[in-house]
Amino acid sequence: MGNITFEECMLETRNETFKQRTFKTRHPKDALVNSSIIKELGVQEYDPRVVNQLLDFVYKYVTSMLDDSKIYSNHANKKNIDIEDVRLAVALRVEKDFTTPPPREVLMDIARTKNALPLSLVKAHCGLRLPANILFNGVQLQIETYKKVWNCS
Repeated sequence: MGNITFEECMLETRNETFKQRTFKTRHPKDALVNSSIIKELGVQEYDPRVVNQLLDFVYKYVTSMLDDSKIYSNHANKKNIDIEDVRLAVALRVEKDFTTPPPREVLMDIARTKNALPLSLVKAHCGLRLPANILFNGVQLQIETYKKVWNCS
């Protein structure tokens, strides 16, 4: 990059602070917090709509947590929500929505058990060879038809 003069540097600094001021005056504080989080994560360029999507997600998440906390508080016959109600709501939501996969050892044991069973023998005939225990092309359901008798007397 070439050398710039002091005046060009000051003009660039003024323009940058002007951009920051206009961003701050046009956007709510929560949007500024989200954009600063994005910048702290090292993201240099992003679509401005990402901030709105994050705001929407945070609003829905916090609202649902507070609604659940209110339900737990009412169940405990308390008038107000306290920190324990919020912790319970968050813990139950994490348990429900963010499940962890089983440990690798458990999956390996299941795989060993399943792989120990031999595959069914393939019959020696022409055509599509499918396992005998799976019915792909046969009738799966039996449908009975009833004749309705009309009595016109």
